[in-house]
Parts: sequence; structure tokens; C-alpha cells
Amino acid sequence: MRIADLADRSLDLQDEIAKLEALAQWRGRCTARVERVSGHESRQSRDHRESMIGKANHIAWAADAVGVFQKHCGTGDEHAIADLICDLGHLAEERGFDFLSEVRRGIGHWYAEHHASDRDHFGPDAKVEITVTPK
Repeated sequence: MRIADLADRSLDLQDEIAKLEALAQWRGRCTARVERVSGHESRQSRDHRESMIGKANHIAWAADAVGVFQKHCGTGDEHAIADLICDLGHLAEERGFDFLSEVRRGIGHWYAEHHASDRDHFGPDAKVEITVTPK
């Protein structure tokens, strides 16, 4: 049932991507009309359109990855992302990567993408600190 739910979510996300792409095309046509009249492109419109499509694609890809992971290991929805992150840590160590550095870097990228439309975001070099305290 979990895999079927994820498949449904993936289809829903694909529908949302199609809607966002249609919206982006519509906005693009509107922007083109404005450009013809004003003589310049609206950067804010372009950035917003690109970030909407990009975010929807990233969510769909992540949902697909979690679905495949759950299919192979049987992890429940409530633990799937944390378990996947854990297993990525094992893989990183196996391949000689510093896992916490990769997690910090990934969080920085997520933060930059999450705040891409903000003018005051810190970018991918935002300082991220992770503290592991043994119990």
C-alpha cells in the first residue's frame, strides 16, 4: 500500500508539473507581450517561473527515489526519508566521502533553492552546523 500511495503521489506531482509548465507557458506569453511593449524582460517573472518548475521537478524526483528505496527495504512512510539519509551515510563512507560535509553542503543547496525567490538569501554557502552528541 505504501508503494501504491507513493506511485499515486508521483502521478499527482507529475500532474502538478504539467500544470506548472502550462502556467509557465501562459506567463511566458504574457511576459513576451509585456516585453514587446516595454522593450525588456521581467527578471522577477522569469526567476519565479523557473523556480516553480524546478521545485516541482525536484519534489517529483525525490518522491521517486524514496518510492524505490521503500520498495527495496520496506521502510514505512514515517521513517523513509530518515532511513534513506542514514543509508546514504553508509554509502558515502563506503565511497570515501565525508558524510556530514555532504549533508551540510546539501542543506546549503536546499536552503538556496528554498529561498531562491528571496532577495536576502544566503546562497549555497550558508553556514550550516551539525552537532552529533552521543547519549
